[in-house]
Amino acid sequence: MKTLYTLLIFLTSAICKAQGVEIYLAGETTDISGTTQSVLCTGNITHLQLDVLNLTGTDQPMKITRKIITPLPGTEDQLCWGVDGGEGHCYGFDVMAGIPEYTTPDEPYIFNNTLAVLLAYHRGNGNAGVVVYRYYVVDSADMRIDSVDLEFTAFAGLDDQHESDFKIWANSEKQTLVVESSNNQSTFQLFDLQGKVIFSSTLWAGINEFDQPFAAGTYIFIADYGTREHRGKIVVR
Repeated sequence: MKTLYTLLIFLTSAICKAQGVEIYLAGETTDISGTTQSVLCTGNITHLQLDVLNLTGTDQPMKITRKIITPLPGTEDQLCWGVDGGEGHCYGFDVMAGIPEYTTPDEPYIFNNTLAVLLAYHRGNGNAGVVVYRYYVVDSADMRIDSVDLEFTAFAGLDDQHESDFKIWANSEKQTLVVESSNNQSTFQLFDLQGKVIFSSTLWAGINEFDQPFAAGTYIFIADYGTREHRGKIVVR
């Protein structure tokens, strides 16, 4: 009896594993299924690409169900879903507007052990705050076989313009960050677009120069003066 019970557990585990998918950030290989991924908005429209690997053991049509977990009034979203390098469809802001739970009507055929691509878009329309979307991968039997949450965060007044008493620049080749401020003892933080703090320090009045490794890309910064905050974005080349 114990042997039969063990065999049943093994077979059940194998079946469950065979019926799954893995979800990755584009170009990466770490499975983020069941997790929450943070995205910092750098403009009115921000998007993130997810790769979905079919590990169900069968070739089958699949669709996406998007559910709004944490709404943010005045914002909108859209998505595109399809085979990597093949068939796909986009569902625009006007199509998905005001729908708390939206399921794509088209079901691209995803071959086993093949990637599909999900492009998730958020449009803030000038509204600051946090919105969370959950994306379910749905199989041909309408079963939700896995999901991932995307948390989009938008700051008020975030743009490329800096205050006259504050300047910031960085160089990825020289690996330096320079911040000029007229405020003494302010707290400075730099974030990547996934919301991870990659650098923090205290700023003093004058020129502050830091030796800091940077990859080229867009970053968000916050300078906290105690009575107010200055937020913006910087493009490192």
